Amino acid sequence: MVKIHEFEPNLLYSLETEESEYLDSVYRQIFPELKDIELIETRGEQREGIDKRLYFENGAIITLEEKKRRVDYGDILLEIWSVWERRILGWLYTSHTDYISYFIPSSPKLYILPLLLVRKAWARNQELWTDQYREIQAKNEGYTTISRAILTNVLLSAIQRAHAFT
Repeated sequence: MVKIHEFEPNLLYSLETEESEYLDSVYRQIFPELKDIELIETRGEQREGIDKRLYFENGAIITLEEKKRRVDYGDILLEIWSVWERRILGWLYTSHTDYISYFIPSSPKLYILPLLLVRKAWARNQELWTDQYREIQAKNEGYTTISRAILTNVLLSAIQRAHAFT
């Protein structure tokens, strides 16, 4: 049996108030100089990959795209194709955010991943990871989303290497 995913219920899942408030409290712990958090609720900005804006006392602003995965499989999904049938690239290539906030409520684990470094890590390892790690196809109503499941420790190590200048 194929499970069909729908954007609206998944959007509602991603915006669950209790989890959103929990994440906000974690952001405040991680960033003590955080002044305000703006929840982005419009579908247009959500599709651009911006779920929250974080405003800091020094005037800095960073954006987050929140990814919530119900079960911890020991990996992080990198969305390659948002709509495979129409060859629309996934958030790995198209998101306008600064950071991916990857939350697994059942664990609970939170990874705040700098998107530029995730992209750099993917570019450096794409061929190897495509051969080595499983492809996940999420059948949605009328389209398929394709992601690559990269082991968490492998992705984090690759991000760390991407951060270093050698």
